[in-house]
Amino acid sequence: MRRLGASAKKGGGRPPRAVAQPTLEANLRHLLLEFTAGDPMRAGVLWTNLSLRELSRRLWALGTPASRRTIRRLLRKLNVGQRPARKKKTMGHHPDRNAPCEKIARLRREYEAAGDAVISIDTKKKELLGNFHRSGTTFTAETVETFDHDFGSAGQGKLIPHGVYDMMNHHAHIHLNTSHDISA
Repeated sequence: MRRLGASAKKGGGRPPRAVAQPTLEANLRHLLLEFTAGDPMRAGVLWTNLSLRELSRRLWALGTPASRRTIRRLLRKLNVGQRPARKKKTMGHHPDRNAPCEKIARLRREYEAAGDAVISIDTKKKELLGNFHRSGTTFTAETVETFDHDFGSAGQGKLIPHGVYDMMNHHAHIHLNTSHDISA
């Protein structure tokens, strides 16, 4: 085993791929020109629809092979990064947008005036039953071990929670079903 110490030379080892292949960055820029879109209203906001694997494959075909790690480093240098899409743009205002809510409010007032029950029903996210990973933490003396994959076939079924709320009498009922069949 080689010992590092005073005899080790600074800068030893293989040079970075971008240094060893000067045409690598130029080929990547060429690919990005062809497979990059952007925001016309904001200069510099760019994205590519090619994965790191696909970029690597295309660079190999151009004679400049590079790993996904090297490509990620070069993309960061070129200020092209992974960013999630954000829901910010409105689809506009529909003239009948409030009509369903107004109808529900009208029916609610009519039912309350007649003394009839008004209920609100809500369902929550289905959860797999079994030894599956859950977000969050717990205080324990030992590590809690769970399955490494959340396959429904490995569990004991699904829990389907939903609640019914009587808005007139302020009573709530919570149902924890394990079947899609409402009667069950």
